[in-house]
Amino acid sequence: MEKLLQNQVAFVTGAGSGIGKAAAIRLAEQGGKIALVDLHKENVEEVKKQIEAAGGEALLLRRMYRSWRKLSSVINKRWTAGEDWMLSLLMQG
Repeated sequence: MEKLLQNQVAFVTGAGSGIGKAAAIRLAEQGGKIALVDLHKENVEEVKKQIEAAGGEALLLRRMYRSWRKLSSVINKRWTAGEDWMLSLLMQG
């Protein structure tokens, strides 16, 4: 059965704790590839481990990007390697 966010990317800020963390984990459960951003590196690294342990995919982004073009370029270079993908959701936690 295909999941709701299969082959789609969700960008979640504040992903290291609280609502952002819960959203990132839930979105990953629905098949999304999750781009994680948080000010606290250690927290977001733990969320990435949780997502991957459950069979999901997550990418840590070390900083915020001011333009869609730059963010898209980073995701393409570090993660999707030419796959078709679409940013489906921007979530601020």
